[in-house]
Amino acid sequence: MSAAQRSASDKTLVVLTGPMAAGKGALEEWAEARSIPFVSMSEEIEEHAGKQKEEIGREGMQDFANAQRRAHGPDVYARKTAEHIDTNHSSLAIVDGMRNVRECEYFRTHYRTIVIGIVPESPDQEFENVKERGRPGDPQTKEQFEQVRQRELGHGEGEEGQQVAACLDAADAVIVNPGGEGDHEELVRRFEAILSEQGIKLDR
Repeated sequence: MSAAQRSASDKTLVVLTGPMAAGKGALEEWAEARSIPFVSMSEEIEEHAGKQKEEIGREGMQDFANAQRRAHGPDVYARKTAEHIDTNHSSLAIVDGMRNVRECEYFRTHYRTIVIGIVPESPDQEFENVKERGRPGDPQTKEQFEQVRQRELGHGEGEEGQQVAACLDAADAVIVNPGGEGDHEELVRRFEAILSEQGIKLDR
């Protein structure tokens, strides 16, 4: 085993999965406060898409990511994420936005990996969160939201597609987030409890 392989295998990844606007992004602030590297797979896709991300919206970004997985393998964004992780000397990193089970397989092959799913209390709560956060490209109507949501979960998607439901099935733990945008105290408490159960010690 090479030095690089030993270094990767010594790392612990906490990989977050779940539908849009479930609260996963709130853990970025949590990680930053503890100087824990936080890597967003969605940002990897946006960076790859370049300027067109501003024009094609969320559904277009799903199409783009699927096309890249089809061309370069379903774990392509896991591999791109790993490039960032492996350049950091921290033994612990948070990865946000896993949406395909092959990404899960890649992470578990190369690192000690804990997958945590985060879901809203209900689709209605998720839609309220989407409206509250108001990101460009997010669905604006309930009909648009439901179409994007069903696709994100994996309905009608192939091997290279969105597979959030399957990723949640593969998770080591799932947190139902009762809070809306800006109300994540309970989410953080449950997240820290899971890390403690997994033997991860956190500096307070």
